[in-house]
Amino acid sequence: YDKMYNVEAKMKRKGFIESLRADIATLKDKVLDLEGDTRYERSDGVTLKSKKIQYLMQSRVLISKAPFVLSDKNSIVYGDSFVYDIKKGTISAKKIKSVIDTEY
Repeated sequence: YDKMYNVEAKMKRKGFIESLRADIATLKDKVLDLEGDTRYERSDGVTLKSKKIQYLMQSRVLISKAPFVLSDKNSIVYGDSFVYDIKKGTISAKKIKSVIDTEY
């Protein structure tokens, strides 16, 4: 496996620029394990932050079994774990608490 430090990877998809950042990243068998200050950011303002995120490169899925914060321009969601399918644009999460700004 390959271990990397202070990693930032940028991708372009369907008009969005996406980035993955982490203090430490380990790549093994097309699975990228991100640790420390980890985040997924998209150019439209969507951000996912956690202490540990796993990126399944072939299926383009992000998984975290650690607490996370998901935010965009109008809301913040806190939860215990998530699975985000980047291709489908769907996320499933456990034990969430959401704050939504209705003034926009």
